Amino acid sequence: PIITCLGDTTIGTDLGVCTSTAGIGIATAIDSCGTAIVTNNAPAIFPMGNTAVIWTATDGAGNTATCTQLVTVIDMEAPVISCPSNQVAMLDDNCEFLFPDYAEALNVIVDCGGFLSSVQEPIAGTVFSEKGIVEVIIEAQDVAGNKYAFSYDKSHNLTQTTNAWYESIGLIVQWLKSES
Repeated sequence: PIITCLGDTTIGTDLGVCTSTAGIGIATAIDSCGTAIVTNNAPAIFPMGNTAVIWTATDGAGNTATCTQLVTVIDMEAPVISCPSNQVAMLDDNCEFLFPDYAEALNVIVDCGGFLSSVQEPIAGTVFSEKGIVEVIIEAQDVAGNKYAFSYDKSHNLTQTTNAWYESIGLIVQWLKSES
């Protein structure tokens, strides 16, 4: 028999797990003396990483031909961040507010591979001296390069951009006279 494999393929993990049950297609075979039966050694559930799937065509006389298809499973699921709610900050006696590090306090959940980093804009330690609404952007990235970010948005709607989701949060800086 003559067997033809599909090309190597990359598939994403299933939602919430570090494995994939996605289909990989079917190899084809022809035989000059009849029909060839095609089988493979593919697992029902692919682990993350590379799996070599060996396809075998067997004809009625017991002759075989094989080909190999490389299946690569990657994490394509963004980390999940518990976004803080809008907050009110108080200016001090000098009419200033020192921006805290919200990125350090994030509750980030990743399915596969672990949490890599978070970035906050404006950075922690930035001094604000005007009342008003401050745009806050915090982005978390997992080791696979998937990102989740959120920022203040006046419409408070989710909007998708390349490889990231943005969700509403805001910091309202107000001048409040303290009682002390």
